[in-house]
Amino acid sequence: MAVLIDSGELPMLSKIDITKQPQRSRVISSWITAFQDVDAGLSALEPVLREIEHYRLWELNYTSDPKETLRQLGILKLADRFDGLPQMLDSYISRLTQGESAEKELRGIGGLCKDVQKKQDAAQEAGKAFHTAVHELHANKKSQREIAAELGVTQTEVARTLKEDVNTKLYNIQECVQPAPTGTSREATIRRLVKLGRDDLLDKVESGELSANAAAIEAGFRKKLTPLEAARKAIAKLTEEDRATLVAELIKENTQ
Repeated sequence: MAVLIDSGELPMLSKIDITKQPQRSRVISSWITAFQDVDAGLSALEPVLREIEHYRLWELNYTSDPKETLRQLGILKLADRFDGLPQMLDSYISRLTQGESAEKELRGIGGLCKDVQKKQDAAQEAGKAFHTAVHELHANKKSQREIAAELGVTQTEVARTLKEDVNTKLYNIQECVQPAPTGTSREATIRRLVKLGRDDLLDKVESGELSANAAAIEAGFRKKLTPLEAARKAIAKLTEEDRATLVAELIKENTQ
């Protein structure tokens, strides 16, 4: 029997001697672990509920309350994440309490779980396709802004995807050697905000509520220039003729 429990598949009461409490406890412990994970929990839900009904597990565990058994297993917590599932479980529990068959409820729960899994699989595939598209465009030296425009998403979404690439080491050689944006450009600022995890500021930049520079100042990695510093920066960009004109105007203003 131990081979079945340790086989890697979800162990079931039907494959052990349920009169032996240690074996039963190992099976139930594996169920609790499964229901802590969404995908594993959805796959296990209908078969586990069938076993709970068949073996009247709430009586084996001396609880006399089917709902308490489901709570202890983590099923109720899992169900709260999906619309309609808590109501189906309430009906299932009611059937058990009244000593009636819950076959109708079990079929409904099984169907709902399959629908949820299909939607999750579709979302996962869409996410992979988006990730691949961002990765390929970035490898072709497209800027984050260009990628966002081409894919019809925000620059923040592109930046976050590229950050995930770094964290999971999914960059290929081209990606690794491609220089990151530097200086005070919008792209460099967004990259820095992503690294800092400042999603609040990224959202404000994308919505136009803040400029990239203002977000950098608020995040604390860029200093706000004083009027004198701003003037010095502006003077550096002036032509010789413009500088001469500015000096003459300052002299004239000071002599008045």
